[in-house]
Amino acid sequence: MLNGFNDFKTATPGQIHDYYRSKKIHELSIEELAFAHLDDTCRFIQTMDGMISSSLFDLNQTVAASFSNVRTNQYVPLLACFSMLDQIGGLYKRINKSCNYKNGIKKALHFYSNVTNAIELEQLTTLRHGLFHDGSLLYINSTTGTKVIFRMIQNSGALLTPAKKPWDGLYHNDISDYVTKIDLRELQNTTTEVIKECKKLLLDKKIKITAQTPQELFYKYLFKTNHTSNEEP
Repeated sequence: MLNGFNDFKTATPGQIHDYYRSKKIHELSIEELAFAHLDDTCRFIQTMDGMISSSLFDLNQTVAASFSNVRTNQYVPLLACFSMLDQIGGLYKRINKSCNYKNGIKKALHFYSNVTNAIELEQLTTLRHGLFHDGSLLYINSTTGTKVIFRMIQNSGALLTPAKKPWDGLYHNDISDYVTKIDLRELQNTTTEVIKECKKLLLDKKIKITAQTPQELFYKYLFKTNHTSNEEP
């Protein structure tokens, strides 16, 4: 029988789920809620007064499903992966590794992935700004001066394929030399690994949770579903 989060690292998945079943949601510590947020093994975690689901799990499943449909296999993975990375970078701080970045995507990749090149991190966040601003894969960041033209590919084996030339911000008749390519499958793989690494470090007690209270974490990133006869954890 587990006594709390401190026992999770050496426990089996079944023991952990039994622990959640013995607790009401308001009795869970912020670390136990964070574990539920990062858990990618099942859709629901059952408690005494309802089932918890994570926005990360839903977004990850959305990305996986999107690749099988031509109508969703481009922008959906890009938008969802950036949202997941932003969540991770904003909510979890690795205490055994320094970081000067303030942007959530940069922090997530710096802390929990092998994508640490400063130029690549800046290009990715610039792409994200353009994408969320007006849906464009071309963006000039007026603050940093970073200029990017992106196109989406799959199954190249590399997250980013750099442009042959840095884009000068001019709209040439042929822009092919200025295009940086982002592999959506590799972005999904990288995001999944970020989540797994963050979860591992949480269990190793090498993570600081930036949410001030369990309630803040719960209401921002988790959902409660009441028990019904046709729902399974």
